[in-house]
Amino acid sequence: MGVRIEKEWLVRRAKKDSLISYSGNKKFRESSYSYHASSKPKTLRNSNEVMVKITSSGKNLKAIKSHMDYISRNGEIQLEDEQGLVYKGREEVIELRDYLRDNGVKIKKKNEVKREYRQTMNIVFSMRDKSISEEKMKKAVKATLKKLYPDNMFVLAYHGDTDNPHCHVILKIADNNGNRVNINLHDLQEIRTHFARYLNSLSVEAKATPFKKSVNKLPSRAVEIIDFGKDFYQHKPENKMSYFVTYKAQNGKNVTIWSKTLEQSLLSSDVKRGDVISLKVSHIEKVSLPRFINDKSGNMSNEIILNRKHWKTDIVERYKGLSYKADPLIEYQRARRLSMLNALNQQERIAKSNEKALSPKERYEQNKRKLLSERKLPSAQERFR
Repeated sequence: MGVRIEKEWLVRRAKKDSLISYSGNKKFRESSYSYHASSKPKTLRNSNEVMVKITSSGKNLKAIKSHMDYISRNGEIQLEDEQGLVYKGREEVIELRDYLRDNGVKIKKKNEVKREYRQTMNIVFSMRDKSISEEKMKKAVKATLKKLYPDNMFVLAYHGDTDNPHCHVILKIADNNGNRVNINLHDLQEIRTHFARYLNSLSVEAKATPFKKSVNKLPSRAVEIIDFGKDFYQHKPENKMSYFVTYKAQNGKNVTIWSKTLEQSLLSSDVKRGDVISLKVSHIEKVSLPRFINDKSGNMSNEIILNRKHWKTDIVERYKGLSYKADPLIEYQRARRLSMLNALNQQERIAKSNEKALSPKERYEQNKRKLLSERKLPSAQERFR
């Protein structure tokens, strides 16, 4: 004996429950769709706009090999490197992976490093024109990469069996000199511009119109210079002399960095207060410095390896005003620092004039005392006390 239930009521109840269960998800889907739709640049279907997109990255050899298999369709589509050499088939894809691994900065395995970093960047070059030939597309892509990243290795594959013909590129982030590239929004726009220009030189109508969202926004490293110059480290007279830069970050906070190599970078770019610049580390130099250790037998000299950062400065926007003025506290510290530096320079000039009157033996003893005070070494009496 069973209970009879009308099927119409079951359908109505299931529909009602589904509306209650998924009403929140529907709102989320609609809101996320509207956000993505508004954030994407609006382009016409039949326009000649070129597209450059970073799809993913590879942190180890396994990820790089997987992406090579994907863009080569497991060896069916030929791959090209920056030298124009062609690779086809699974065995040659493995050979290309080994070439990318061993040349330049070696890419280590996953179990050989404590922390993984991005080793390659996967980029797609495309446009909506189906009539463009494979040869012209490859020529434009290779010319763009060699122009902007001449010291970086890359792998190229062409896919022409889709609605939009495109090229897949695997770009090695570290170049032959060990410098790593970091492509931001402005760099992407520059890549698009060069890509379109090379297509135009090959009689292909292409455009790279800057999008508002990517052009009006400053680069991620763009900062406003507030003050810079020589001073005691951390503005404390008991420390040694160094070089500093105080800038206003994009979040509104003032940041101060210290490095003696900053001076050369700022002077070469003729940076002034109020300028908006892009400041980043160009490369890191290994420097060996003597380290003095006191023991029972005397002083032992050992070497210590330090990482010295070298900076790269690019001017984003020059200050257009007559005289730049920061916060009153910063202006006061700047005036105090300049007066102190003038006094130190005057003392150095007086000391140099006095050194000329010293005999060679007196000058030797003075330099010896100065060296001992800088290295903080004990004298002979203190050592054997």
